[in-house]
Amino acid sequence: MNALEQTFDDFVNQHSGAAEESRVDWENRLEEWKKHLHLFYEKVEGFLSAYVKSGKIILKRKRVLLDEEHIGSYEAHALDILLGYMRITLMPVGTVLVTARGRIDMKGPKRTVRFLLVHEDAEEPEASGPELRQAEAAGGEADAYASGEYDENRETGDYDSAPYPVESEPDAPLDSVPAPEPVQSESDWLWIISTPPPSVSYMELAEESFKNALMQAVNG
Repeated sequence: MNALEQTFDDFVNQHSGAAEESRVDWENRLEEWKKHLHLFYEKVEGFLSAYVKSGKIILKRKRVLLDEEHIGSYEAHALDILLGYMRITLMPVGTVLVTARGRIDMKGPKRTVRFLLVHEDAEEPEASGPELRQAEAAGGEADAYASGEYDENRETGDYDSAPYPVESEPDAPLDSVPAPEPVQSESDWLWIISTPPPSVSYMELAEESFKNALMQAVNG
């Protein structure tokens, strides 16, 4: 074996060993992702509670099928916000992402708004344009929704065996969904609103920012 081959062997062994040490518990990752989804929807219910009680807005959960690298196919909840004749959908994109621990897209008639689950110390990404889009595409097939290739046939429409069961009636309150076990180190992760590339910036998710995002999704 020559020196070049020996160097390459060292290189391969070094990186394969690092990958072994950083092995992810994907089953646990999936469960935490579903819990964070549940907590996100609870926030939305709180933001819109006055309008839900008055009957001006209806919230309805539905099951969707996602597929991600390392995790495979699984069912999760999306949330429809019914406002008059309009339907605005909060669609989970996935948890196997480069720039975040999770992502939800709010798709309205005029615009799609992106919500990211990031570490509390996360900084706005320096990458922009094609670099950022290429990095986030590593999240797997679930990104097809955000790119306009979302297939509504992925909606199963079956509430009976959903991970967090809900009533099938459109006006079923979100508090009818059993709360999952608390997420470990929940305070380390937070939901933010991310502007699209190339000028990416983060905004903390709060009642005012969510309502502004909802109006942008509808009005453009």
